[in-house]
Amino acid sequence: MLLGYTGSAVAGECHYLRNTGAWALAAGTSVSTQSTGLLAIAVSSDPADGLITRGIVYLLTDPGGSIGDVVYLATTNGDLTTTPVSGTPSLVSRVVGYKLDTNIIMFN
Repeated sequence: MLLGYTGSAVAGECHYLRNTGAWALAAGTSVSTQSTGLLAIAVSSDPADGLITRGIVYLLTDPGGSIGDVVYLATTNGDLTTTPVSGTPSLVSRVVGYKLDTNIIMFN
């Protein structure tokens, strides 16, 4: 599913919908809109191309791990990882999909 958006985007990176209607790079660094709200992967840096909210996507950065691993929202803005977030209680391990191949995940 593609959604139009306002604001800037980075192709292949994970974004969250802000309460202003704009999209920003997501990170699992705290319990907030980023870790609980709508997430999407930008298909390009052109806002007219939209975002994918569910499906098979190509990521800018490989999340690591092996095929079949669970993919989580990472602590680095826009990145995803196969390593659950750990540390202070404010950090959140949000499952966002499963790894299918290098840089390719099933995003949901």
